[in-house]
Amino acid sequence: MSDQSVIDNMTIFPEGTDRYAPITPRVLRMRELIRNRVIKPDAERFSTVTRVWKENKNYPPIIKRALANSEHLKTMTTHVEDFEIIFGGLGAAFGGAPYWPELGGTNWIFFEIEHSKIWSYDEENDMYHRLLVDEKMEVPGEVIRTLKADKPFWDEECDVAKANAFRPDWADKICCSDEATIMGPPPLDFCTEGHLVAGYNNVIKNGIKYYHDWAQGWIDDHFGYLMGDDSDKYMFYYSVVLVTEGITAMIKHYADAVREKAATFEDADLKAEWLDKAERLDYISEYPPRTFWEAVQIHFFYHEAVLLEAYHPALGIGRLDQYWWPFLEKELAEGTITEAQAQEIVDGFMLKLNTNYPGGSEGIAQAIGIGNTGQHITIGGVDPKTGEDATNPVTYMLLQTIGRLLLHDPATSLRINKNTPAKLWEEALEMTKRVGGLPLFQNDEVLIPAMVQAGYELEDARDYGFIGCQEAVGCGNDMPYCNSHNIRASVLMTCVVNNGINPMNGKAGYMRSGYLYEMESFEDVKEAYRKQLKLHQDAMVSMMNWGEALNYWYRPHAVLSFAMIGCMESGTDCTRGGAKYNSYGGSNHGFATVADSLTSIKWACFDKKICTTREMYDAVMANWEGYEDLRQTLLNDCPHYGNDDPYADE
Repeated sequence: MSDQSVIDNMTIFPEGTDRYAPITPRVLRMRELIRNRVIKPDAERFSTVTRVWKENKNYPPIIKRALANSEHLKTMTTHVEDFEIIFGGLGAAFGGAPYWPELGGTNWIFFEIEHSKIWSYDEENDMYHRLLVDEKMEVPGEVIRTLKADKPFWDEECDVAKANAFRPDWADKICCSDEATIMGPPPLDFCTEGHLVAGYNNVIKNGIKYYHDWAQGWIDDHFGYLMGDDSDKYMFYYSVVLVTEGITAMIKHYADAVREKAATFEDADLKAEWLDKAERLDYISEYPPRTFWEAVQIHFFYHEAVLLEAYHPALGIGRLDQYWWPFLEKELAEGTITEAQAQEIVDGFMLKLNTNYPGGSEGIAQAIGIGNTGQHITIGGVDPKTGEDATNPVTYMLLQTIGRLLLHDPATSLRINKNTPAKLWEEALEMTKRVGGLPLFQNDEVLIPAMVQAGYELEDARDYGFIGCQEAVGCGNDMPYCNSHNIRASVLMTCVVNNGINPMNGKAGYMRSGYLYEMESFEDVKEAYRKQLKLHQDAMVSMMNWGEALNYWYRPHAVLSFAMIGCMESGTDCTRGGAKYNSYGGSNHGFATVADSLTSIKWACFDKKICTTREMYDAVMANWEGYEDLRQTLLNDCPHYGNDDPYADE
């Protein structure tokens, strides 16, 4: 039976106004807890990582980091709730959150507690409460004291401190790190990894033990014999052994916790369900999944392990419907699962993703939105081998979950193509009516050729997924580093006309480009911008190269690496170029604004002569106060970029 025939016959996709399937009580309970969440940070990971760092201070970072993460995975609290369908989490409690002190210290929480009015302290219960609207946080005083005791240690040992200890002599002259600067983020911080789709498909296919045995086998084969670059490979494979042992131990601990919870149930069916899940957890702690639930569960466990390693920002979850459907198809044919049971599992997974929100500073909450985890799933699209549309029942189930539970996170991209079924369009549009903004529609007919042009093999291009702010990347084979440094091109434009001085902070840049009123032709203006842009573009690329070199040594990622195609094959961490595809890039923001700015200068000052370059300069420096007539003329009469107007496009 074809996938479409299965879809047409499934009762969870009824036609008409009752198109959404019922929601089970435990799904509703979990949704309510998430909607009214209170974030509860704990110091478990912080304490373990601190201890390992101190005990092994002279270890190479690749071993020290893997050892710390493995130790935490082995010892972390494996907390389960009776309403959970998929198990796992980042913190010691439901809605809990750890700290990653090695990434950048813990300064924000101390600063905010001391300086912000949104915190209160309950002395009787020794609890700090943050009362930020819709983002409530409770931090026990003991956690704050633990963080504070080791703050001096991490101020010296965290990655940011290491990155800033030595820098190119020109960096501070060209790059600044405060607000309203030309280049950001802080150029001497490490470049963020994240912004990728981890190797979920590979873990589901192979299981954890497969990678452990691969790494241990290489070590055994090279006993007493390390030649050439084998020393680097030895440390990589050893780091993989450490973290895979940690993941297996974590899952087995969850199996024990599920057994303990099962013993508290009086209902025989519920007890049997949980005992069965405990046995399945023991199995998938080492081996690839056999059932739909096992596939979804190991997907989530590996995702949590990757996040616990470094809380990678904007982490894509991959093509869930493509990874999971073969397992569900088999079970539906065997009669070992019902449609309703499968839908509840999908619901449980998506809600658990919503618990991966550790909170952050007040500024972060305001900038990215409360509850925004940065996670991104991809559904629909084509089969990598055949190029045929690959819509399947799980595609619809994921739309069901988002539409029924009104989820705005994780972000969801629906890949469409010329053969996308009409029914999928219909369901996606219905979901958009209910949720708003989701799914994001992504066009295979444009993106697959673009991926091929960028250097991906056709099969890998067909298998692309989305991350973060909608960058298309390879799935489980790609280390794109696509959120490194950036240039604020529109801020640079303002500096260009002000002799290289940024009027927003008064700082003079390295290159003085003259004032607009000193430029005698539009070519002079463009040339000034070209020179400034080249200077900053070269500096941005140089800082990315600098950050990449530091990442190689200080911030390797064994958990992320072992399931990424290319890394195990080459014995090379993903931060060192081990993945099949490796790239590096920042972004330039505001070029549409630059185009409009240049067009305004050309049109008003040199072609139409509506104003002089001095008048234009004075208006910009005054932020248009006293120049409203000129501002309105430029807004309404001057050509604008984005309208297919050759004058502005030039």
